[in-house]
Amino acid sequence: MDPSYYSKGRKQVGLLSFLRDILIARFPFSNKFVATYLAPYTPDYIFLTHPRNWQDVLSTFPFLRALSRFLPQRVLKAVLTMAPCYIVARVNGPGVKRGYVISVVDLPADLFASRELTKRRIDSCLHFFEKICSKQAVVGLAAWWPIISNAGQLFVDCLPQHSYLKITNGHTATLASLYLSVIDLAVLLGSPLDRTTVLIVGVGKVGGALAELLSNRIKKVGLADKNKVRIASLKAQLLRMNPGLAVEGVLIGDRVGETVLLQQLQNYDIAVCTASNTELLVSSDEKLRNCLILDDSRPEAFPRFFSFDRRVAVLEGGLMNVPGVKLDSDFGFGSDSNLFGCLSEAIILSLDEKKILSPSIGELDKDNFFRLLEFCKISGIHRGDFKSGQTTIADADISKLAKPAVDF
Repeated sequence: MDPSYYSKGRKQVGLLSFLRDILIARFPFSNKFVATYLAPYTPDYIFLTHPRNWQDVLSTFPFLRALSRFLPQRVLKAVLTMAPCYIVARVNGPGVKRGYVISVVDLPADLFASRELTKRRIDSCLHFFEKICSKQAVVGLAAWWPIISNAGQLFVDCLPQHSYLKITNGHTATLASLYLSVIDLAVLLGSPLDRTTVLIVGVGKVGGALAELLSNRIKKVGLADKNKVRIASLKAQLLRMNPGLAVEGVLIGDRVGETVLLQQLQNYDIAVCTASNTELLVSSDEKLRNCLILDDSRPEAFPRFFSFDRRVAVLEGGLMNVPGVKLDSDFGFGSDSNLFGCLSEAIILSLDEKKILSPSIGELDKDNFFRLLEFCKISGIHRGDFKSGQTTIADADISKLAKPAVDF
C-alpha cells in the first residue's frame, strides 16, 4: 500500500509531546495532579488504538524517521516503549465534550502473539488514563483490542477500584452502522430487502450478530469464515430463527481463501467484512469484479477501490456520523464527524446522562443495541457517509452499481 496513505492529513507527534507523555507515564501514580496539569485537558472519552504496521509508526513519530537511517528497528521500539501509549489526536465535540485518540506502539501481530505483553500493556495504559482523568471517562477499544482482550473483559478485570473509567469494545455502535448501512444499500441498489443477499466475511461476535439481525429480513445470507465449527453453529442458529432463510456456509482456507472469496463476492448483492486479520484478504483491487463490500476490518481486509466499469465498491464499514465532532488528525477518511463505530460508541456513552445504555463488553446485548439505535435517532446520530478511503461516494453513484454486471 502507498506509504502516503498512512500520513496524508495525519497529525504527527512532535518531540515535546513525546516527552510529555513519557513524563506522565513515569511520574508516580500518587502525583495525579502533575499528569492532569501536563495533559491538555481531562477527557470525556478516550479512543485506544494501535498502529497497523511499522510504516504507520514512523508516520506518527516523524523524528524517528531520521533515526531509522542509523538505528535498527528494535532500538527505536525500545525508545518508544518508554511510555505505554501516546496521545496522537484530539477530538472536540459534540458540544463541550472532548476526548483523545491514544495509541500504543505495539503492532497487532506482537499483541496477538504474546498474552503477557497484552496484559502488561493494558495495565499500563489504564494507569496512564487514570492519571489524565479527573472525572468519569469512557474508553473505546479500536481494531484488535477487543479481539485480544476477550471483547474488553480483560480491561475491566484490570481496572483499579473506584476507577473513573468505563470500558466499551464499541461493538454495539459498529453493529448499528453495519445494520443501517446494509438496509440503505439495498434501497440504493433497488433491491427489496426480502430479496437481498448478504455475504458476511468473519462470523465472530459482530458478524454473527449482524446475521441474526438480518435473518428475518433478507433472502439469503452467506457465512464466510476459516472456522467451520463456527459456521455450522451459526447456520443452525439462523435456521432455527427463520427456517425459510437460505444460508450458505463458505469455508475460507489459507491456501485457496482468496480464490473462494473472490468467487463468492460476485454471488451476493452486498458483502460485509468483520474478520480479524493482519493482512489483506484480497491482495489487489485488480482482482475485484461485480461486488459491493463494507469492510469493517482493522487493518483493512480489502484495498479501497471504486469503479463503475467493474461494478466494484469497497466502502468503509462501521462508520457513524456524530454531528459536531472534529478531529485534528485524519485516520483515512477525513477528520469530520464520520467516526469509527468504536469511537462513536465511546462518545454516545459519554452523552448518555440518564445511563440508559450499557457499555459493550463480552457478548452483544440485542436489547442494548435497539436502545442505542433509539438514542442515536433522538440525538441526531446516524450511520456514516459511504466512503472509500478518503473519497465520499454519493448515493446516486451507489445506485449505478445496480446495473447488470459486465462479463469479463
